[in-house]
Amino acid sequence: MTKGNMASERFWNIFFTGIFFLILATQYIILRALNISFPEELALFDIAIMVLATQRLTRLFVYDKILRFFRESFSKQGWQGTVKDLLSCPWCVSIWFAPFIIFFYLLNTQFMFLYLILAISSLAAMLQILINAIGHWGEKHNR
Repeated sequence: MTKGNMASERFWNIFFTGIFFLILATQYIILRALNISFPEELALFDIAIMVLATQRLTRLFVYDKILRFFRESFSKQGWQGTVKDLLSCPWCVSIWFAPFIIFFYLLNTQFMFLYLILAISSLAAMLQILINAIGHWGEKHNR
């Protein structure tokens, strides 16, 4: 990577970090304007649902075939390269989705319906992976 490319990548990384913090600040301002405060306690169930919803959205955008066209629509240059890198990193994508999951939960708990769909899908996928692993293990040990 040339110095020019490294400088461009650094610029866009800093730019998107700023956008991220701007989004967080905007969400905070909206919640304050609507007089919505963060609850003193969150139910463990709600936290688990939001975690699983974040995981499912992350998987959808980083790995799943249905959104491959979206990931591949970005080039490797400039801001698009930064977005392309972001979309290949599950840790990066999840940190972007988590604030939106929390924001919409606080804004209106009706979003839990969507979160439940995502969470059930996430658990179903994990169960399928576990069943496949047990099946492969069984096949390997029955030979």
